[in-house]
Amino acid sequence: MENDVKFIRLRNGDDIIAEVVEHYESSGSSTGESGEEFHYFMFINPLKIIYIPNLNEGGWNLALHHWITPLLTDEKAFMVGIDEVVTMSDASEFISKNYLASIESYNEKEEEIKANLNQEEPENYDNLEDFFPEDLKKKLVDNISVSGYKKELLDFFMNHSNEKKTKGH
Repeated sequence: MENDVKFIRLRNGDDIIAEVVEHYESSGSSTGESGEEFHYFMFINPLKIIYIPNLNEGGWNLALHHWITPLLTDEKAFMVGIDEVVTMSDASEFISKNYLASIESYNEKEEEIKANLNQEEPENYDNLEDFFPEDLKKKLVDNISVSGYKKELLDFFMNHSNEKKTKGH
């Protein structure tokens, strides 16, 4: 079975995972004159690879994010000139499976967001713990290496906890 999911390195250094369709078009006239040929790729559902250093175990972790955010366009396919592509190959089976799962997850989230936009009243998130349970707060604070930001985050969590106690939550 041919792998439709490709790894692409672009001239600007971006690494992309996408389904790719190659196109050739000619600008020749209807009288049969030979014109200029256009060679380009269509990247379908492209995701950019984000490389994240793994400080605990060494090496790298990978994250897949939209190459072009859905906030900018509803399009799922993007034309890219052949001269912008440095190299392309079939993605590994592992990356292909993760790519397909990511696309499915992103599509579900987009549908959920669209459905929530149609609600009359947005949800109320007064409780910070809805977003930051204790274990996550600790990880956030512990992973911040710049002391000024760490202090600000600690102050934020402490002030919220004090407000919560005084309100009787």
